[in-house]
Amino acid sequence: MPKNRLIVSQAVKQFREEYFNVRGETPETVSTWKAEYHSVFSKLPPRKAVTEELLRETILNTVANSRQRRRFTLSCSVLADFLGIEHSLRRLVGSYSCTKVNPKNIPDDETIARVFFTIPNLSWRFVYGLMAVYGLRNCEAFLSDFSDFPVVRVGKSKQGDERLVYPLYPEWFGLFDLANGSLPKVNGRCNQDAGSRVTHAFHRYNIPFTPYSLRHAWARRSLEFGMDLTIASEMMGHSVRVHSEIYHAWLSQDVYQTAYEKLIANPDRPLPPSLGVLV
Repeated sequence: MPKNRLIVSQAVKQFREEYFNVRGETPETVSTWKAEYHSVFSKLPPRKAVTEELLRETILNTVANSRQRRRFTLSCSVLADFLGIEHSLRRLVGSYSCTKVNPKNIPDDETIARVFFTIPNLSWRFVYGLMAVYGLRNCEAFLSDFSDFPVVRVGKSKQGDERLVYPLYPEWFGLFDLANGSLPKVNGRCNQDAGSRVTHAFHRYNIPFTPYSLRHAWARRSLEFGMDLTIASEMMGHSVRVHSEIYHAWLSQDVYQTAYEKLIANPDRPLPPSLGVLV
């Protein structure tokens, strides 16, 4: 039977087989399948024929301009592409973007330091300290090499390449006693599992902000330190474009003002030409 005439259950089965044939079946690909595809395709009526109209209706059942709308649109569009169905579904994606998520409560550095000492479990305190000092993603504390402390080697990151990250503030490395910390024992088959444990720990210990807030605060701090944009983005494990669009878009005017004042106060900065030379 031609792909574009399959019912949902048949189409999803073939798509799933192709997905794992191409990418391999690993904990990471299984996690992506569940989060990005199964969660969407399970909302489709299994006995109905796959048509643009059916996929469109399913997409429109989500909230416009939401993260869910974006996921449903992209996943249904990929399924339609796979089946050879002509469609214009991607037009429904909306305006959701992580660059438009407003981080209303990125904690200040004093708050971050104080919260560290409220965490009763020393292993989870160590994870928190690593994330605060190095701007790590949820799972990356469990994917890093600490043998070169205070420099951390982060491997198997979202971008897949090992990277070096230096502490901001270096004083926090000593204050948080990170050289003597140990990770909690975390069960899980993939990065998402480890990341989920971190999120649960933040809830369990009543930390008043999200794990990613520590990463955002590190990005803000890198600008306050005057760190080169390319170096900061490499340490965070993403592109310069992402760093510019997401993190710098979230920085408040006072952070830019502080960075500017440091540049102007630098005695080695370029000076304007003398008027005596010009006249």
